[in-house]
Amino acid sequence: MLGPHALVALLGCTEQGSWVDSPLDGLVNAHVFELRHARPTEATVTCALVGDSSEVHRVRGEAGEPMVLYGLLADARYTCALATSFGGTTRAIQTGALPEAFPSYTLVQGSTSGFTLLNHNVDTVAERLPKLLVLDELGRIRWYHCDPRVDGCVTSWPARKGYDVDTQYLGGGRILMGGGDGVLPTILGLDGTIEAQAGPASGGREHHHHTEQLADGTVVALAERIHEEDGLRWKGFSIDLLDPTLGEQLWSWDSAQGIEEGWLEDQPDDDDPYHANALTVLDDVVLVSLFRTSQLAAISRRTGQLTWWLGAGGDYQLLTAHGLPAEDSDWFYAQHAPKVSGDRLLLHDNGLGRPGGIEETRVLELQVDHVAKTVRERWRFTEPGWFEPAWGDVDWLPEGNVLITRGHCDRCDAASPGAHTEILEVDPERDEVTWRLRATSPADTAYRASRIGRCEIFSLVGC
Repeated sequence: MLGPHALVALLGCTEQGSWVDSPLDGLVNAHVFELRHARPTEATVTCALVGDSSEVHRVRGEAGEPMVLYGLLADARYTCALATSFGGTTRAIQTGALPEAFPSYTLVQGSTSGFTLLNHNVDTVAERLPKLLVLDELGRIRWYHCDPRVDGCVTSWPARKGYDVDTQYLGGGRILMGGGDGVLPTILGLDGTIEAQAGPASGGREHHHHTEQLADGTVVALAERIHEEDGLRWKGFSIDLLDPTLGEQLWSWDSAQGIEEGWLEDQPDDDDPYHANALTVLDDVVLVSLFRTSQLAAISRRTGQLTWWLGAGGDYQLLTAHGLPAEDSDWFYAQHAPKVSGDRLLLHDNGLGRPGGIEETRVLELQVDHVAKTVRERWRFTEPGWFEPAWGDVDWLPEGNVLITRGHCDRCDAASPGAHTEILEVDPERDEVTWRLRATSPADTAYRASRIGRCEIFSLVGC
């Protein structure tokens, strides 16, 4: 793990051992320390950012084992105290600069606590440059991951668009990723080591859009399914449930069953008529978001049959916040990222195809009553001029706020040319934006983002 330019400093005598340190290969935000000693000895490394006494990182370990500090700022200087029971020393380290063409972000307003995990792309036809990033509250990059086949994170993942790579922090320094037009569900360590990886989906189909670990450790993922009939060929989808090691498929569902039941169109004149883009698992039900039909379809894991669905034209009535019948235009259209908690449903309503030609993207929180078969609006959020027909994400945060990813894509649909991808946090009680981060370039985009607690991922003192 130690690089070829490791530095060695003696603690004063052979009995006290020696320290070796070097940058972590392939990640400028991490540094490796190791105490070389003849017998087992506890060691501690504490590094403080020069010029900012509030940022201190600490890691503990044993002699002979690498100790890695993650989450350091790039191109920054730290003063490090290296300590054992025999004594200690200090040294300064300098982290490297980020690779060229990496994105930058601007804090536009407010404050928050915690880190933000997102997928990044450069939105040009020639290059996508997909990667995963962890940003701090000020928008500074604290961790990144690129395909290991890519030299320096500056060339495109081979044969992959990568715009819809899904990612989730699992805890314990482990990150789940998958999707991205063929990126296999994969569990990574912070050093980029692959800890587990699924094989291809059933029939060799490519994964896309959604990969998520559930509370019981199993992983659910979306994959492509190609239908061919009477000379027509179109894209469908499958839903795969994998065991926690990603090595075994526990359950699968195929859009062929939806076609057979009649609720998915057969022999369409569109080569991508459904475009499944997200999943939510609720006990025995898998809720799948269909972008092209503006539906949320609930599929029974036990029978594989459609149990209910939401959207305009369905069998649930939409009500306004005052309990009155709502217009069809008040339903969600071309939606993303449904989340469910009890009878509450949160989603990113892109608004593409909304009746009346209304071009507006918003976030909706709805209350679903399965007995009365009604859906009542609880809360909506939008901003003047916000219309992004593709991409986007929304999450509840533990303290009650909502995290919104305003993913911008000029190439997808120039509805808002020159706009910038933004990640914002909103207080739904006050309808107030409490924090807003903006990509500096309109070409730097993200599909989705999630929050990681400040004390959950890096070894910061005070957590």
